[in-house]
Amino acid sequence: MGLTPQGQTAMARPSARDSIGPAITGRPPQNYGDAILELTIIGLTFYSVHEGYGTEWPKIFGTPLGRVAFLRSLRAWWVWWVIIIPCVYLIGLTLLPRQWKQETDARRALPNQSQSPKTPST
Repeated sequence: MGLTPQGQTAMARPSARDSIGPAITGRPPQNYGDAILELTIIGLTFYSVHEGYGTEWPKIFGTPLGRVAFLRSLRAWWVWWVIIIPCVYLIGLTLLPRQWKQETDARRALPNQSQSPKTPST
Protein backbone atom coordinates (compact mmCIF):
# COMPACT_ATOMS: atom_id res chain seq x y z
CA MET A 1 0.00 0.00 0.00
CA GLY A 2 1.16 3.46 -0.75
CA LEU A 3 0.43 6.88 0.61
CA THR A 4 -2.73 8.76 -0.19
CA PRO A 5 -2.53 12.34 -1.47
CA GLN A 6 -3.01 13.57 2.10
CA GLY A 7 0.16 11.73 3.19
CA GLN A 8 -1.59 9.14 5.33
CA THR A 9 -1.32 5.42 4.89
CA ALA A 10 -4.39 3.98 3.22
CA MET A 11 -6.24 1.35 5.21
CA ALA A 12 -7.96 -1.55 3.52
CA ARG A 13 -11.66 -1.95 4.23
CA PRO A 14 -12.65 -5.31 5.68
CA SER A 15 -14.45 -7.64 3.30
CA ALA A 16 -17.65 -9.56 4.07
CA ARG A 17 -15.69 -12.68 4.97
CA ASP A 18 -13.68 -10.69 7.54
CA SER A 19 -16.77 -9.73 9.48
CA ILE A 20 -17.54 -11.46 12.76
CA GLY A 21 -21.24 -12.07 12.13
CA PRO A 22 -23.45 -12.48 9.09
CA ALA A 23 -24.51 -9.50 7.03
CA ILE A 24 -27.65 -7.78 8.28
CA THR A 25 -30.48 -9.00 6.11
CA GLY A 26 -33.53 -8.26 8.25
CA ARG A 27 -34.85 -7.26 11.61
CA PRO A 28 -33.53 -9.22 14.61
CA PRO A 29 -36.16 -11.26 16.52
CA GLN A 30 -35.43 -9.44 19.80
CA ASN A 31 -36.94 -6.28 18.27
CA TYR A 32 -40.32 -8.01 18.16
CA GLY A 33 -39.93 -9.31 21.71
CA ASP A 34 -39.04 -5.80 22.85
CA ALA A 35 -42.19 -4.37 21.25
CA ILE A 36 -44.36 -7.02 22.92
CA LEU A 37 -42.72 -6.33 26.29
CA GLU A 38 -43.26 -2.56 25.92
CA LEU A 39 -46.94 -3.00 25.01
CA THR A 40 -47.41 -5.32 27.98
CA ILE A 41 -45.84 -2.77 30.34
CA ILE A 42 -48.05 0.02 28.97
CA GLY A 43 -51.15 -2.16 29.39
CA LEU A 44 -50.17 -3.03 32.96
CA THR A 45 -49.65 0.65 33.80
CA PHE A 46 -53.13 1.47 32.48
CA TYR A 47 -54.52 -1.29 34.72
CA SER A 48 -52.46 -0.15 37.71
CA VAL A 49 -53.67 3.43 37.45
CA HIS A 50 -57.26 2.23 37.14
CA GLU A 51 -56.91 0.03 40.20
CA GLY A 52 -55.22 2.84 42.13
CA TYR A 53 -58.01 5.36 41.90
CA GLY A 54 -60.87 2.90 41.38
CA THR A 55 -60.17 0.40 44.16
CA GLU A 56 -57.41 1.67 46.43
CA TRP A 57 -58.72 5.22 46.87
CA PRO A 58 -62.08 4.12 48.32
CA LYS A 59 -60.33 1.62 50.61
CA ILE A 60 -57.97 4.24 52.02
CA PHE A 61 -60.19 7.34 52.15
CA GLY A 62 -63.61 5.70 52.43
CA THR A 63 -65.19 7.76 49.67
CA PRO A 64 -66.50 6.16 46.49
CA LEU A 65 -65.16 7.34 43.16
CA GLY A 66 -68.42 9.00 42.11
CA ARG A 67 -68.57 11.32 45.14
CA VAL A 68 -65.26 13.10 44.56
CA ALA A 69 -65.33 15.56 41.65
CA PHE A 70 -61.56 15.38 41.21
CA LEU A 71 -61.67 11.60 40.80
CA ARG A 72 -64.54 11.82 38.30
CA SER A 73 -62.53 14.22 36.16
CA LEU A 74 -59.42 12.07 36.62
CA ARG A 75 -61.34 9.04 35.40
CA ALA A 76 -62.54 10.98 32.35
CA TRP A 77 -58.94 11.97 31.51
CA TRP A 78 -57.78 8.39 32.07
CA VAL A 79 -60.46 7.00 29.74
CA TRP A 80 -59.44 9.46 27.02
CA TRP A 81 -55.78 8.60 27.57
CA VAL A 82 -56.52 4.85 27.25
CA ILE A 83 -58.31 5.59 23.97
CA ILE A 84 -55.77 8.08 22.54
CA ILE A 85 -52.55 6.10 23.21
CA PRO A 86 -53.61 2.93 21.34
CA CYS A 87 -55.02 5.03 18.47
CA VAL A 88 -51.75 6.92 18.08
CA TYR A 89 -49.87 3.60 18.23
CA LEU A 90 -52.08 2.11 15.50
CA ILE A 91 -51.57 5.21 13.35
CA GLY A 92 -47.83 4.72 13.79
CA LEU A 93 -48.15 1.09 12.70
CA THR A 94 -49.56 2.28 9.37
CA LEU A 95 -46.15 3.86 8.72
CA LEU A 96 -44.29 0.53 9.11
CA PRO A 97 -44.44 -0.46 5.42
CA ARG A 98 -42.85 2.87 4.54
CA GLN A 99 -40.07 2.33 7.13
CA TRP A 100 -39.42 -1.21 5.89
CA LYS A 101 -39.19 0.06 2.29
CA GLN A 102 -36.72 2.78 3.32
CA GLU A 103 -34.61 0.24 5.21
CA THR A 104 -34.62 -2.14 2.24
CA ASP A 105 -33.65 0.66 -0.15
CA ALA A 106 -30.83 1.76 2.18
CA ARG A 107 -29.56 -1.83 2.42
CA ARG A 108 -29.57 -2.15 -1.37
CA ALA A 109 -27.71 1.15 -1.71
CA LEU A 110 -24.78 -0.13 0.37
CA PRO A 111 -21.73 -1.06 -1.66
CA ASN A 112 -21.38 -4.74 -2.43
CA GLN A 113 -19.20 -6.10 0.36
CA SER A 114 -18.16 -9.23 -1.50
CA GLN A 115 -15.94 -7.28 -3.90
CA SER A 116 -12.40 -6.67 -2.77
CA PRO A 117 -11.66 -3.02 -2.03
CA LYS A 118 -9.52 -1.09 -4.45
CA THR A 119 -6.36 0.28 -2.97
CA PRO A 120 -4.74 3.42 -4.32
CA SER A 121 -1.64 2.77 -6.37
CA THR A 122 1.55 4.79 -6.13
